[in-house]
Amino acid sequence: MNLRNNISLRATASCAKTILCIAAVSLTVLAYAASERTTSLGNRPLSFESNVGQYESAARFVSRGPAYYLSLSPSEVQVTLQKAEKSAAQESILPRTINTSGTRVSFRSLHIELVGANPSAAMSGVGEVSGSANYFIGNDSSKWRTGVPAFDRVRVTDVYPGINLIHYGNQNHLEYDFEIAPGVSPNVIAMRFTGADKMALDSNGELVLSIGGDEIRQPKPVIYQTLRGEQKGIAGGYVLADANTVKFSLGEYDRTLPLLIDPVVSYSIFQGSLGDDTLWAIAVDDQGNIFVAGETTSVSIASTNAFQTNLAGVFSGHGDVLVRKLPNVATDHNQFAYSTYLGGVADEAAFGLVVDAEGNAYVAGYTGSTNFPIRNAVQTNLAGATIPGIGRPPVDVFVAKIGAQGTNLFFSTFFGGALDDAAGGIALDSATNIVVVGYTFSTNFPVVNVPLTTNTVGTNIVITTNSLAGNDDAFAFKLSASGTNIIYSRYIGGAGTDRASDVTTSSSDQTIVVGYTSSSNFPVTTNAVQPLFNNTTNTSFAFDTFVALISPTDGSLNYATYLGGAGDDFGFNVARDNSGAIYVVGSTRSMDFPRSSTNIYSSVTTNALLPDAFASKLNPSLTNWDYSVTFGGTDNDKALDVAVDSVGRAHIVGETRSVNFPVTNGFGLLLTTNSGASDAFIVELNSTGSALNYSGYIGGTADDSAYGVAVDAGGNAYVAGVAGGNTFPTSPKFLGGAFSDKAGFVLKILATPTLAISPIGTNVQLSWNAFASEFAVESKTNLVSTNAWQPLTGFPISLTNNRTVVTIPATNDARYFRLKK
Repeated sequence: MNLRNNISLRATASCAKTILCIAAVSLTVLAYAASERTTSLGNRPLSFESNVGQYESAARFVSRGPAYYLSLSPSEVQVTLQKAEKSAAQESILPRTINTSGTRVSFRSLHIELVGANPSAAMSGVGEVSGSANYFIGNDSSKWRTGVPAFDRVRVTDVYPGINLIHYGNQNHLEYDFEIAPGVSPNVIAMRFTGADKMALDSNGELVLSIGGDEIRQPKPVIYQTLRGEQKGIAGGYVLADANTVKFSLGEYDRTLPLLIDPVVSYSIFQGSLGDDTLWAIAVDDQGNIFVAGETTSVSIASTNAFQTNLAGVFSGHGDVLVRKLPNVATDHNQFAYSTYLGGVADEAAFGLVVDAEGNAYVAGYTGSTNFPIRNAVQTNLAGATIPGIGRPPVDVFVAKIGAQGTNLFFSTFFGGALDDAAGGIALDSATNIVVVGYTFSTNFPVVNVPLTTNTVGTNIVITTNSLAGNDDAFAFKLSASGTNIIYSRYIGGAGTDRASDVTTSSSDQTIVVGYTSSSNFPVTTNAVQPLFNNTTNTSFAFDTFVALISPTDGSLNYATYLGGAGDDFGFNVARDNSGAIYVVGSTRSMDFPRSSTNIYSSVTTNALLPDAFASKLNPSLTNWDYSVTFGGTDNDKALDVAVDSVGRAHIVGETRSVNFPVTNGFGLLLTTNSGASDAFIVELNSTGSALNYSGYIGGTADDSAYGVAVDAGGNAYVAGVAGGNTFPTSPKFLGGAFSDKAGFVLKILATPTLAISPIGTNVQLSWNAFASEFAVESKTNLVSTNAWQPLTGFPISLTNNRTVVTIPATNDARYFRLKK
């Protein structure tokens, strides 16, 4: 075989009743307008869980839909409708900060009572579904419930004498059938609705229930009997027995035969307001599986057999942490390996995520839930009490380790003091010890194994104490791999505001912390690359980025430096490459921000009121910047995360409102123009910091942001964030049910494929970038002729040295190969 290749494609982003014998009443409680990407979820059947103590209500069975919650008793149905609402303050906060007053979920309840029905009627599940629900909420293991069975239908026997009731439906509809024995009058059925502001019949015979500014419409029922296999219509409809009670009025029918009464309720007002979902972090394991973490108020998005299958804050109006794993080979945008909630009755969010070699996920963030799931904890209770005038308890840091299948919690702990504490990032060292950073307002934040030190920087004496130095300080603590022992815990900061936003570890297991500070007495070390606050004489009051390195064993501060100019400079994220260089990204308003000669784009010098993104690479010697560049347009630009591939290219994501953000030629979903409001951006910066290999917008007409980026061993990039509306491009993998005001997204950008061909013994080996299953090899024997390229099939495919490998036998004829997406 002649060894020739013909690679013809640049990689692009891939982102992506039968009634047996009786009368039936079919009621659709919710039917939101499903978009193309939500139809498959909406058609999934409802499952009804037995209430075995996981809920304190008297309901016998419970079920959840995309924007509602159902509780079923023999003679009652409680429908709780959910609507996400967002405060104006939420739009202006810095990323990865406590936001317990931002998104809230309001609830309205509709109660349906079967008047005169038997409240003690036998109730049973029918058709057990695969999978089960787990409840590990709170510290009391006696209240945990595992393997809770679920069914596709619920049967109530003799709810009225001679009348049975069947509940069933799908994610869009709740339906219930009354099975009425021959000779039994349907006139005994009366449904009393409470919770609606008004109930009326319109001129078309539809039942209209007004709830706030919304309506539930129940069209006039279709009533018929089946005679010798054919349906015969029966005259009739609804009749109001009183202002809240509905009965059925029927014309003449054969009382010896089955009868069907089939009304449908359409509820479409809550479309697009099913919950808010934000993905703050993303990671990729050695097999190319994708992990995301964040926060959600959406119900019914957990997988069966997940550790926590239910939104714990559903009735209190708060969200939970969301952790999800997606297989890299997934072709269905709703396919995932597992999806689990983690949380209690109050607010929580996961800002940090890291995955170990076994596929276990470690998450960190904050929680205000006293019943947050805790296991093998170093701190078993929320540390603070309710703050006067605020009406909520302070939040604490949480740290948790979730098993590779998403079904078990190895450990989970609170960590914090009397006031607010929140984690911004999490990392692992070479021994899988866990490092967490963030910020705290607590004067009693736990401090462990940290020596008292004094540093002299110029004329300033900086003392590292074991107490809070300002209004709020950064912190860093390290847990053993088991999560049960604190190796060290310390404050980091000065007299101003100090916040650690991200962390990674060095090859020698030092903790590398990045954040921002307004402290002119921040504990910088004598070998700092920038020893002066705001790069001046320490008299300014703006924020600077800081970079700090902490000893792996005793928490000593080995190195700390400022990074910034006279304006506000916020460091949001950090990464490290194989050489030990440290990459820091964030936003700057400083006209004098440190820039190397390779600076690629700068508008901040003429637009200092609004920030530009920055990316700075600190040499492994910690003595100089290999490069430091700013880029952006004339509006607000923030770099929010960075990941570095094996050849030193920095993949940077963030958000921009600039219409002139520097972009290269668009491809796939990456656009060359801003679609409106704030768009996410994605940039690949070359290894010298001198050029953008690619750069583009991604978004719709609402506010969109990219918060996390990860790179796999093949150089493919994965991006996670939040889409603000239904105009966001449809190809990414959306993680909610129906589209909401804010929906999390994941997209993948393939590295440029390189098809390599080499002889291996008597065979020929073809290979290209790992974890790029979107590509396949095609072959052709003659480039001149018009014979078509043919897929190369039937040969084994393996993964070797971060390359996808196909081995084929050699032939005598010339053959050409290409990669085709």
